[in-house]
Amino acid sequence: LRKGEGSSRMVLDNKQNHQGPFEIFFRNDKALGLRIQNLVEKDMNELFNCDILTDKATSLIKYLLQGEVPTEWNGLWRGPQDITAWMSGLICRRKYLERDVTVYQQPFILANVYNPSTFLSSFQQHTAKLRNCRMDELKISILWEYKNSLDLTEHNNISDDQRMTIILEGIMIQGANFWDKNLADIPADEKDLLPMPVGILQYSLKSDPDQTRSLNCISLPVYIDSGRSQMVGYWDVPCKSDDEEKWILAGVALMLQK
Repeated sequence: LRKGEGSSRMVLDNKQNHQGPFEIFFRNDKALGLRIQNLVEKDMNELFNCDILTDKATSLIKYLLQGEVPTEWNGLWRGPQDITAWMSGLICRRKYLERDVTVYQQPFILANVYNPSTFLSSFQQHTAKLRNCRMDELKISILWEYKNSLDLTEHNNISDDQRMTIILEGIMIQGANFWDKNLADIPADEKDLLPMPVGILQYSLKSDPDQTRSLNCISLPVYIDSGRSQMVGYWDVPCKSDDEEKWILAGVALMLQK
């Protein structure tokens, strides 16, 4: 768990206050990862070094043999239910948060943080500060675009519009395919879980014209993973007007990761 551990920082721009919502979020998320790591190491060291099995050690062995996440570990981070996937997710996030994290101009993978819902709230707060408005005056907006159609050139000076936009990558869809800018049936030779285009995520004023108004959209639930145990919210995805009921009955949903 500690391999490659070092100092991390959030890369924004010179205009950003070091105590802004994003800085606070990443500082807290990294601290959470360290708390989880310390707890796992403490429990495993006690397990391997104990002469007599305690009730806690016995319970820990039971969870691990069943491939489940111990209750106390899960209480700090509700990740995958399988212990192998949980440990893998813990290590991946720890490594990610040790890097310089960039949220502007480059695609951002929301599943790389421990608390995606808190990240979105931080982004909403960040946008409210830039717009000089209340958070409850904002609504989430997402447009789906193919990566090769975006200008991902890095610039020294980041505009306010760019600082209110995040390009999300790695979103998956289950129960349908996204083809030709609309929901479509899954091809017979494809898996049930398919990648979405990148999402252009913003929080816009509720009084502003909706960017997706010209499109017929369905509001799909967004889950952390395909286990569907934790919901992040609802995001709009374009679909043909006469297909909405079909996709609702099919249980189509978005996932932050497989």
